[in-house]
Amino acid sequence: MEKKNILYITVRSDIGGGPIHVNELIQHLPLKNTNIFIACPFSGSIYIENWKLNTRIKKSIEVPFRKFSIKTLFILINFIKINNIDIIHSHGKGAGIYSRLLKFIFKKVKVVHTFHGIGNVQAKGAFNKVKNIYLETILKRFTTVFIAVSSGEKDIAVNFFKINENKIRVIYNGVKDTFAEPKVSSSKHVITFSRFSYEKNMMASYEIVKKTKSDILFNWVGDGEDFNKVRIKIDQDNRRNLVLSGFQKNTHQYLTPGSVYLSTSRYEGLPLALLEALANGIPIVATNVIGNNEVVIDNFNGFLVPEGDTQTAVKKIERLYNDSVLYKKMSENARAYFLNLFTVNQMINATIKLYDEIFV
Repeated sequence: MEKKNILYITVRSDIGGGPIHVNELIQHLPLKNTNIFIACPFSGSIYIENWKLNTRIKKSIEVPFRKFSIKTLFILINFIKINNIDIIHSHGKGAGIYSRLLKFIFKKVKVVHTFHGIGNVQAKGAFNKVKNIYLETILKRFTTVFIAVSSGEKDIAVNFFKINENKIRVIYNGVKDTFAEPKVSSSKHVITFSRFSYEKNMMASYEIVKKTKSDILFNWVGDGEDFNKVRIKIDQDNRRNLVLSGFQKNTHQYLTPGSVYLSTSRYEGLPLALLEALANGIPIVATNVIGNNEVVIDNFNGFLVPEGDTQTAVKKIERLYNDSVLYKKMSENARAYFLNLFTVNQMINATIKLYDEIFV
């Protein structure tokens, strides 16, 4: 079979589900029939440090961090010509602007666009909603196929962007199975991995911390634009049952046996942190929003609670710690559900199948 030249575009190479997803594709896509290229920011840290040295990547090119540049578009045009790119696979809204403009220029190039968290089309006011809908209404014409990382995202794409559902494939995110890897010892431990931002709604998590029995320890791993605001509030309240661990590269070590995972997100795509919790047999208490409600099956591998209902979340956390039989059953269900739907191999195989379908 002829090798495919695939260019991944992402305007982030730091934290977040998009870069993690791209990294899994880079690490696991079979090279026997694929040449991998990447366009991403060269500044920052985390993934770009690996990608610059990764021999699986044939060539890389720089794009600005989370902003559009006409100059970069012309550089990408030249890059595609020189490297005979067959498929452009963009991740997230910013990268999707580049990919679809490139499709307008290169008619024969196939463009795959993956949504990552398009729930914000509903969540951030009328102006943003209209702007996003108008933009995607134009760009969708220059897209070969879309990938939604959850059925909820597909529904938004169909209902808000009026995208033909035949042009959308649902391919669930997949994460590495870290079940057998070493963990940090802890008991009665509620863990949250989060970017401290509007969509993650960490102040709701803080209300849960304040209302939960003091013998249950909370640990928040991550940082972001709201981190200092939250830290100041914690210091003012002299909160003792909450630890801020900051950004950590190896988050799975905190998913200890006996812990519970908490998410208070306002919206999601398909949250990787929740998948990591499932992989480690950790029951989840999460808001009943798109993305979360395809990972958490209420009363099976965790509990879904209405967004903003912090008191119900507290009751569910305490119930898990007060009922060891329930905890054990939900832990077993979490692990089984992960293996059934959310492994890296399942995600990679589905993506390869899609590439083969469009590369004709």
